[in-house]
Amino acid sequence: MTVEDEEKARDAPSETPRVPSPTPPPPEVPTVPADEADRVEAAVRPLMDGGWVSGIVVGIADAAGPRVYPFGGLDGDSVVELGATTEVFTGLLLADAVAAGAVQPDDPVKKYLPEEVPFPESITLRHLATHTSGLPRNPDNLAPADITNPYADYTFDRLFEFLSVFADASVEAAEAVAAQVGGADGLVLDP
Repeated sequence: MTVEDEEKARDAPSETPRVPSPTPPPPEVPTVPADEADRVEAAVRPLMDGGWVSGIVVGIADAAGPRVYPFGGLDGDSVVELGATTEVFTGLLLADAVAAGAVQPDDPVKKYLPEEVPFPESITLRHLATHTSGLPRNPDNLAPADITNPYADYTFDRLFEFLSVFADASVEAAEAVAAQVGGADGLVLDP
């Protein structure tokens, strides 16, 4: 190499060989804890053995996916009465719908009922969610064929018939009666 070639090589910008960046590791796939079924069983067994319930279905939904743990002859497709637990879920659905801008807490319930159902404009979603609507706990036209499953044969038509009694009521006038009708809040928030 001549002196001239050496000078050119020295003055030329050096090209650093590119080292390929390491491939990032694949994201961790969430897994179900190995002892989850045993832990669920340990929580449920005393209720079953103590005769508190005849069957339970435990559902878990997280990043690892949905799982169902049935007990007492039930399965993941069993229909069971949730009772007061539905109030928690209905409240969460309302909060989610408010956060999404789909509804407002002070929207009248009437806005979400079929047009033909008379209902007071003064009762709002907030009233239903906070048990301050003044509607009674149970409809007075609830006459179950099976007392162990009282809402099994209670239809929307019967609920609407019951709600129409309150068409001219105000929250203040109805507050003496009590909380809210089980099911009216779920009906309003049913997608």
